[in-house]
Amino acid sequence: MAAVWQQILAQDARYNAYRLPGSPQFRTQYIRRRSQLLRENAKIDHDPIIRKQYLKVRGQILGQRYGTSLSEQGSVVYMYLDTYSSQRSRSASKCSSRLTLDREEGDFRGHRRYHSSGSGKFSLPSPTEDGLVPTRAAEASRAMVGDKTLDENYAFAGMHHIFDQHSQAVMAVKFANDDKARLACCSLDGTLSVCQVIPEPATVLCVLKGHTSGVTDFSWSLSNDMIVSCSLDGTVRLWQVPTGTCLRVVGDCDGAEIMSCAFQPVNNNMIVTGNKKGFVHVLNFSTGKYVKGGSSKASGSILTTTFESGGKTLWIGDENMTTYKFTQESCQNNMLPFLDTKTIIEKDGNLQFEVYRKPTHTDQYLAFDSHHPLEHKLAVIKTLFHRADNVITSDEAKTEEHRHLRVALAKCGYQNWTFNKALKPSDQSKKTLKCRPLTNRNKVNITIPYVQGVSEKLRRIFQNFNIATNFKPHSTLRQKLVHPKDRPEKGIKANVIYKLKCEEPNCNNVYIGETSRPLKERYKEHCRKSANRYSSAIYHHLKHNQGHSFNLESTDILDREERWFERGIREAIYERMYNPALNRKGGLRGCVYSFAFDIGTGKLSRAQRLVVCEGHPITCISARSWMSREARDPSLLINCGANALCLYSYPTRKPHPGSPFNRLQEYASRVSGVEGSLQLKRKFPIKQRNLRIRSGFCPLMSFRQGACVVSGSEDMSVYFFDVERTNKPVVNKLQGHSAPVIDVSFNYDESLLASADSEGMVIVWKREQRS
Repeated sequence: MAAVWQQILAQDARYNAYRLPGSPQFRTQYIRRRSQLLRENAKIDHDPIIRKQYLKVRGQILGQRYGTSLSEQGSVVYMYLDTYSSQRSRSASKCSSRLTLDREEGDFRGHRRYHSSGSGKFSLPSPTEDGLVPTRAAEASRAMVGDKTLDENYAFAGMHHIFDQHSQAVMAVKFANDDKARLACCSLDGTLSVCQVIPEPATVLCVLKGHTSGVTDFSWSLSNDMIVSCSLDGTVRLWQVPTGTCLRVVGDCDGAEIMSCAFQPVNNNMIVTGNKKGFVHVLNFSTGKYVKGGSSKASGSILTTTFESGGKTLWIGDENMTTYKFTQESCQNNMLPFLDTKTIIEKDGNLQFEVYRKPTHTDQYLAFDSHHPLEHKLAVIKTLFHRADNVITSDEAKTEEHRHLRVALAKCGYQNWTFNKALKPSDQSKKTLKCRPLTNRNKVNITIPYVQGVSEKLRRIFQNFNIATNFKPHSTLRQKLVHPKDRPEKGIKANVIYKLKCEEPNCNNVYIGETSRPLKERYKEHCRKSANRYSSAIYHHLKHNQGHSFNLESTDILDREERWFERGIREAIYERMYNPALNRKGGLRGCVYSFAFDIGTGKLSRAQRLVVCEGHPITCISARSWMSREARDPSLLINCGANALCLYSYPTRKPHPGSPFNRLQEYASRVSGVEGSLQLKRKFPIKQRNLRIRSGFCPLMSFRQGACVVSGSEDMSVYFFDVERTNKPVVNKLQGHSAPVIDVSFNYDESLLASADSEGMVIVWKREQRS
C-alpha cells in the first residue's frame, strides 16, 4: 500500500504553503517528519479500505481547516490578505470550530478565506517584535519540558562510554538525524567510524576506510543511510552506512585539499564542498559532476559550511589566508617559455633549455658609468653568466649566450677587464682567501652611502678594525629628475588606505578606511544613507552634528595596496596608530559569507560578505531556526579563533513602515526568508587560538525559558552557555578530556552528549534522569 501513503504525503505537501506563512523552516521540518512516519507505517499491514478512508477524511479536515481546495494556489500577497481577513473575522466572532487549532498562536498562523463585507479603509496589522528566546509568559512551551531551570536540565550524571578507536585527532563528531543511538566521527588518521551508543554496551558498528589522508569533515544524509566525507587527499566520498561500502569518489576540481562538506538539506543529491584554495563548489553526487554555476570564491581556506534548515541559504566561514595568482604560457612550435627559461621539446622527446627573452626586452643593464660601487657592477656580470652556465643545456647555445651578453654589456659601458675580474675562476679566489687571517668571527657589518672616492677609503680604514662595510647608492637619477607625469586627482585613485578628518576646527574625529574602487565613489557612500546595510559612521556624524563637514580634497592617502588581504593588514596598522573615533571595527578580516542556493539547479549567488572577527579564522558555523511562538529570528553560532564564541541573529529584512504596499512587502520578505545583516547578540569566552573548535545549539532550546549552546575549548573542557545571561553565562562545564576538545554533538532528545578531542578520544556523556 505504498501508493496510499505517497498520496497522503502529496496531499500534505499541497497544503504546506498555508502552514505557518511566517516560518518556512517549520513547514520543511513538518513535511520531513510526516514522510518519515508514513514510510514507517507503510511497512505495517493494514486494511487498504481504512487507509483510503483516512485519506478521504484527512482531505476533508484540511479543506475545512484552511478553507481552500487543493486546486487553489494563492500568491503571497493574497495569502496575506486572507490571513488579515481571518484575523479580523476572529476578532469579530469568538465562536470558532475545533478544526482551526493553533489559530491564536501567531499573527499569521491561521489561514481561512473570508469575504469582506462593507467598505472602509484597509489597514494592515503592525508587525510584532520577536524575542530571542521564550519568555516567562510562555507557559505552554515550558510545560513541554517541565519547570526545571537550565542548570538542572544540563546537569550530567557522568560518562556513558569512551571510544578510542582513532589514533589521531577527531575533527568532527555527529549523531544521526532524529536518532539517539547512532554516532559517527571522522579523524585525521584517514578513517571514519560509526558507533552505536545504546543499548549498552556501546560498540563500533563499522570503520570506513578509503581516504589516503586525514578526514576533515563529514555529514549525515536526511535518511541516515548515507554519509559524505571530505579529506586532505582532495576527494569527496559517499558511503553507504548499513554496509560500510564506498559508493562514489569524486576529486576536487581545483586539485586542492577539501576542508568542509555538507548535504543540501532538501535535496540530498547536492553536496557543497569548501577547499583550501577558498573555492566553494556544488557537487551532484548522482552524476558525479560539479554543477555549472555552483561555484564561488572566498578570501581564504573554507573551514566550515552549513545550510539553514530550509536549504535556501548557505553560510561559509573562511580562514582568510593569502591567495596567489599564477599566469600560464602556452606551448607553441614545441617551445614553452616561462619567466626567463625556454623549454624546447625535441623530436625524440628529450628536453633542452635555453635563456628566454621576450620580444620587448631591451638588453639594458646597470650602466658602468652610473653612481654605484664597483662590486654592484661586477655582480651584474656574475649573475648573467651564472644563469647562462646553469640553465642552458647545449654547448652551442651556451656559447651564443656568452657572446650575446658581452655585446649587450659592452653597449652599457663595461670594458674587457671587468669581465676578467668578475669571471675569475673560483679556485684562484679560494687560494687568495686562504692567505688572509681568519678574523671573521667577531666582525661587525655596517652599511654606508656610496660616494665615489670616499667610501672606498673608509672601507680600508674600517677593515683594520674588523668592520665589514657595505655600500648603498646615494644619488640616483630617480632622485634627481622631476616626475614627468601630472599627479592624478585623489578622487580617481583606487586600492588605497585613506584618512578622513572632520573640517570643524573644534572636532578631532577621524575615520580610516580602505577601498578597491575610486576614492570619490567610496566618499559618496560615506556621505549618504545606505538602504541595504548599516550607514557609514561619517553619515551618522554629519547627521547628528550640524555644521560639520568632510572634504574629499583634504583626504589623506596613507598607503596603497593592490591585494585585498594585505590592504586590510595595513588598514589595521593605521587604525592602531591613529586610534580613529569614527571607526567601528576594521583591518584584518575573518569573514562569513552567505549564498542564496537554488534548490532546483544547485546554482549559488552571493548575498553578503560579513566581517566577523579581525584576522582570525572562522572554524564553525551552526545555523538554527528558533521555532517557538516567542522566538522567531534565526540565529548563527560562530566559532572564531579569538578566544570567543559569538551568537548572531539574522532577522528578516523589514522595509520602512508606511503604506500598505510596504507592509505587504514586509510580509512577503518574512515568507520568503530574505535575511538581513547579522546582529551580535552575545559573545562567550572560550579558549581557542590554534585549533578548529566547533560548537552547536542544544536541540530542545526552543521549548524552554532561556536557551543553551555548547562548545568545545582548547582548555580540555566542554562549556554550556545560557544565551540570555549577561553575567556568568556558564551553565555547566564538563571536564574529563586530556586534550583540547574539538567538537561536541547532542542527540535529538538531549539524553546523550558526545565530545571529541585532539588525541582521538570520544566521550559520550549521559544526562541526569528527569523526575
